[in-house]
Amino acid sequence: MAQGPMECPANQMDSLRTLVNRVFRSDGGDMFAEYPTVFDAEAPQGMRVVVEDGKVVSHVGVCVRDASILGATVRTASIGAVSTYREYRGRGFATQLMEDAIAYARGVGAHIMPISGGRGLYRRLGAISPGRFLSSKVPAHPSDSELSLRRATSADAPVLASLYQREPIRFLRPLEDWRKLLRAEMLMNQKSDCWLIERGGRTAAYAATQRPQEGGLPRVQEYAGCRQALWEALGLLAGQYTANSVAMHLGPEDAQMETRVRSLGLEPGVGTFGGTLLVLDVARLLECLVPLWSERHGVGAVADLGLTADRESLTYQHGGQTVTLRGEEVTAALFGPEQGREAPGPLPGLEALPLPWYGYSYV
Repeated sequence: MAQGPMECPANQMDSLRTLVNRVFRSDGGDMFAEYPTVFDAEAPQGMRVVVEDGKVVSHVGVCVRDASILGATVRTASIGAVSTYREYRGRGFATQLMEDAIAYARGVGAHIMPISGGRGLYRRLGAISPGRFLSSKVPAHPSDSELSLRRATSADAPVLASLYQREPIRFLRPLEDWRKLLRAEMLMNQKSDCWLIERGGRTAAYAATQRPQEGGLPRVQEYAGCRQALWEALGLLAGQYTANSVAMHLGPEDAQMETRVRSLGLEPGVGTFGGTLLVLDVARLLECLVPLWSERHGVGAVADLGLTADRESLTYQHGGQTVTLRGEEVTAALFGPEQGREAPGPLPGLEALPLPWYGYSYV
């Protein structure tokens, strides 16, 4: 008889490791080593499992961290490593575990749930891929001769944390997370390097870069610090991989980097969030977002909408009508609609708010 959903028992950690490695690393590798913020022995409550026949047969990982969106603190419960042995599929374990993960996340006060995937299971729960993110392939160009690159180690975690801390849209990543992630050398499910960009012995910026796969380019998936130094160092970065270009994911609403890309006559590609997103508690999230809207659009513009919410729905007044949004409609209204799908856009008179990009916080 199946046991769970539940927190992974201490005596089942080895069988959980066997499951996730068989599902995700059949060609080699260790998910526990590569994703230390999910498989954290000090936080087993985030490893939600079903046990049957004396072993873990299904798993959903939950990593709870705060994020900062233009000064508003939003609690996230990121979902990853969703896995079930083939012979145990079709019995509803993944669905049960996702429902359990949602209940657990709400219990610890999470507002939103980023999910590293877009399968039907998540969409049936109301998750969508919202937002607007830019990326570009940037040709290597001459670098400032005073700049140098150095591969970061876990000892550099305080420097990296200090640079990242200055980003207006980011995860609030504890220092110990930085140390673990740098040791893991994994960035959005690919092996990676983190390069410190230095001038005169001082660190000006960093570029976390996925190592190119055969025939591909190095891909910068997270960066922070001085944009000028970062831009001027791209030639050096390409050279580390004997490449002639660098693929870059631009940070959320990073007008400085977008302007530099366009100065080369390049048109950035447009994509959505790198997974799917579920809003867990509309009312509590609204409390975080109203001050941002008021600052950007004016208190009157927000008050005129007469916003009210409960955990699962959002209601506003517009054109003499009362409009109530639920499920994916709420996510689209708050963070932008999914491209190519019919859904309400941002709330009338208000802009959709940006999401942090995963970067090292990918699970």
